[in-house]
Amino acid sequence: MLLEEDPSEFEDYPLKKRAKYLSRCKDALWTRWTNEYLHGLRERHDLRGGKEANIKVGQVVLIKNDERNRGKWNLGIVVGLLKGRNGIVRAVRLRAGKSYLERAVQQLYPLELECDDPPVEKPAVTLNVGATKFRPKREAAKKANSLIKNIARNELEH
Repeated sequence: MLLEEDPSEFEDYPLKKRAKYLSRCKDALWTRWTNEYLHGLRERHDLRGGKEANIKVGQVVLIKNDERNRGKWNLGIVVGLLKGRNGIVRAVRLRAGKSYLERAVQQLYPLELECDDPPVEKPAVTLNVGATKFRPKREAAKKANSLIKNIARNELEH
């Protein structure tokens, strides 16, 4: 974002007038972009009204965040589509930075961009329940536990 000075700090009247004008232009552009362009993207992709989402793997999307200003929403790349019981896409798996997220299609604003090289989704890791412990207790910990038990037994006997 461009740094801008407060127009009231300028001494020269024409310069002050120009700074105010540029500030109003920037605010007007930002307002139109957030109100019109983003809503137009949503309508173009038919994400509302029970219709099937028109989202593809590799598409770049803005991820809606109620806690942040629209200008600071994260970008994500669609990695996988998650369908409901009726076969309609209800959510997507996204790569946002180095992390992976799952979001409903109502929280996405598809941009007019696609990733040239769609990311490959990492396979889910399955854990082996019958595996041995990765790190057995150290000998010092075992000795300390046995000493504590012995002390506790001796105190109970006395």
